Amino acid sequence: MVTWNKAAMTKHLWALCNDDGNSLWSSWVRSYLLRGRSIWEIKCPKDCSWSWRKILSLRSLVRWKMRYRVGNGSSISLWFDHWHPLGPLIEVFGERFIYDSGLGQNAKVEAIIDGQEWHWPISRSPAWLELISSAPTSCWPDSRRLDVLQWIDAPKGSFSVRGVWESLRPRHSRVN
Repeated sequence: MVTWNKAAMTKHLWALCNDDGNSLWSSWVRSYLLRGRSIWEIKCPKDCSWSWRKILSLRSLVRWKMRYRVGNGSSISLWFDHWHPLGPLIEVFGERFIYDSGLGQNAKVEAIIDGQEWHWPISRSPAWLELISSAPTSCWPDSRRLDVLQWIDAPKGSFSVRGVWESLRPRHSRVN
């Protein structure tokens, strides 16, 4: 039951990351609780509700299972979302990297896109060179497409509570 509850609560986290505008609740949370920040960067307030605390506690469990396919980059956090093959850039390079880039903490991936090309900030930093060289051709932007959030463990990348449950639940040998 614990694993099933986590899978069901992950649906709320998915709705917050997948900005499709269909959920009144996720729109409210983005406006009043996130206030333009990424769900991945905020700290859990001491005075928050039980359900909000549970949703925030799921982040570490499912962060690496949610990945964006870059389109125009307008809905993807440059630093906090998992869109690059190296993973969330904040976890790979740290906060100093954000400062050195000259881009803000709330920057979207669209800040480094020019049409169908990457437009990386000019830097001689070895970290930037690693970032640029590790961006494969499958990760190239396309300003004509929308960004797509994918569940990595699903064959077509589509999200379902059952799929989350299947990927989170403990597996044991079959008993005769």
